[in-house]
Parts: sequence; structure tokens; C-alpha cells
Amino acid sequence: FGVLISDLLDTLKKDNEYLILGGQGEIFERLEEVWPLYEKAVKTFAKRHISLRMIAFAGQNFTRQFQAQPLLEIKELPGEYVGPVATVIYGDKVALEVMDPDNISIVIIENRKIAQAYRQQFEALWHLGILLEKSSSK
Repeated sequence: FGVLISDLLDTLKKDNEYLILGGQGEIFERLEEVWPLYEKAVKTFAKRHISLRMIAFAGQNFTRQFQAQPLLEIKELPGEYVGPVATVIYGDKVALEVMDPDNISIVIIENRKIAQAYRQQFEALWHLGILLEKSSSK
């Protein structure tokens, strides 16, 4: 996970955004080796005014993520589609994260066309999602 955070910080410049499809909510927050790295990184994101739009699945709790990352917007889709893999889209890159506490795996693909295709899919799903209000996060 540290490699992904470093790559995000190296790739994203002031006023950029990154996208996550399949946000993990409290599962992510419980990963002891991951959460402190995330909290540190989001401070840099805030200084650079880097925003995050995330598509998650209904029934998850994002309270700590909303508290940690002020430039975060989350839209929800029905919960039956939830799974252990999240897709992170940033710059010309796509990262596939498996956030299984027993086996955290991340694959980063750097390819402009692949990133554009994932970005288009994200935008299509974004329009279908329901905005999760920060104050009403479960």
C-alpha cells in the first residue's frame, strides 16, 4: 500500500483528483498497516487541494474517511455489488487493490488508454450513484 500512496503523491499535482471505484469503508479503516499511511497522505492531499471521488456500495461506514479527507465525495450504489477489490484511477494509471487483511495486493497499470477507459466507466457509474452526505455517514 505504501507504494501506491507514494505513486499517488508523485503523480498527482495541485488541484488534481483521483477516483476510487469500490471503496471499502470500515474494512479499509481496520487495516492496521494501511490506515496510518492513508491519514498521513491525506494531509498532503489537502495541502495540494487534491480531491477524491469514490463510488462505494450501500451499507458501509465512511465516517473516519470523511473526517480524514476533507475533499472527499462518495456516491453509493446498491450493496449487493460490494467486493474486496477497489480500483484507483489517477493520472494515466489504474491501480487494483485487494484489501484482504490476510493478503493486501496492489497492481498498478500505467497506460493512458486503460486509464481513460476506467475513467469513463467511473463517470457512467458516478451518475447512477446516490451522494452520501458527510453528516449522515453511518
